[in-house]
Amino acid sequence: WYHIAIIHHKNRFQSSEARLYVNGEFNSSIKVAYPNPAAGNVHNCTIGTINTQAHTSSQSWLLGPTYLIQEPLPAHAVFVVNLLGPHYFGNFQG
Repeated sequence: WYHIAIIHHKNRFQSSEARLYVNGEFNSSIKVAYPNPAAGNVHNCTIGTINTQAHTSSQSWLLGPTYLIQEPLPAHAVFVVNLLGPHYFGNFQG
């Protein structure tokens, strides 16, 4: 079991930052441009494979509980979520 968290800190006036955490620990970060919806950019996210692009693969893995949270989590919250483990089924309340 691996816990992976990608946190996007949006910043309107300078570069935004995406941070990667693996098993509750900070791994790396990268600067990213702030999305500009006025420029016609449409943001989509697919978890898994789109049916029209599906193909047989020798790799096999399962995606466990997945959470999409609107606000960026601080590092200590990512650590705590990792400590809760894959069998936690409660609510995350602020």
